[in-house]
Amino acid sequence: MSGREEQLKRIIRDMLRPLKDIPLDVIIEAITEGRHTIWPYDGHAKEILHQVALQALENINREGIASRRPNEVGNYCEPHVRDAYHLVFAFCMERVDIVDGQGLFRARSCTIIDAHDLPCDVKYEFNSDNRRLYGNADRVVVYLMAS
Repeated sequence: MSGREEQLKRIIRDMLRPLKDIPLDVIIEAITEGRHTIWPYDGHAKEILHQVALQALENINREGIASRRPNEVGNYCEPHVRDAYHLVFAFCMERVDIVDGQGLFRARSCTIIDAHDLPCDVKYEFNSDNRRLYGNADRVVVYLMAS
């Protein structure tokens, strides 16, 4: 094996090691070469966010969401909320029935989280986990229980 091939193997091996706990705002600034910045939520429009979450809960629960795979239910929630940039609308979903082999889910609550500095792991994709997403109460912008 040539020195160049060894070097390439070393580079790829290093790339496969994720960078840990990098804040989302730092990632966005880095991958956009500074063209985009994520600012922390400043408290504005909280009542509007509350109304958006309330309407989303009502819309989702009107008929429920049918899905064969529980981990895909969140994808079906997305059309019910407006684009809020780095705010995460997190729905606590509950399977209430099974219809035609699919689970029928309804939302129990909605939490809006400010993800601007959410610790993420950077690899070929970046992600976080529920502990880090929900673990800092300062990130929660709105928490709303369904009626």
